[in-house]
Amino acid sequence: MCKGVKEMNKKLKLCAIFLIGLITLWSAHCFIKYRESYLREYPKEFNFALKERVRESWDRTCAMSRKTEGELGQRLCVHHIDYNKRNNRVSNLIPLSRSWNTKVSYNRKYWKRHFRKMMKERMR
Repeated sequence: MCKGVKEMNKKLKLCAIFLIGLITLWSAHCFIKYRESYLREYPKEFNFALKERVRESWDRTCAMSRKTEGELGQRLCVHHIDYNKRNNRVSNLIPLSRSWNTKVSYNRKYWKRHFRKMMKERMR
């Protein structure tokens, strides 16, 4: 290989390392900003005690899969039926597995209706 090609390869490697470093820093920055906004969006009332109250009222069972925390091997998420993080009435909160909590993030109009219907039937 000629000297010019070797120099070019060295420069390309250095550029690649530099870009990977920038991407890593940017990713960390974005994660921190996301985490900050996530924490800021939930009011103080949406705390561990409230979530535990909701989980207990459902016997620590996912409202969709009917699996318990023990079966899932993880604590249930507490989902806002109306997707309003400020509405922390127990009647607006429902326990879901992580998998179901992710699924209901899409098609909100459908899930809002579905969960309201589910809550009405549960109150009977």
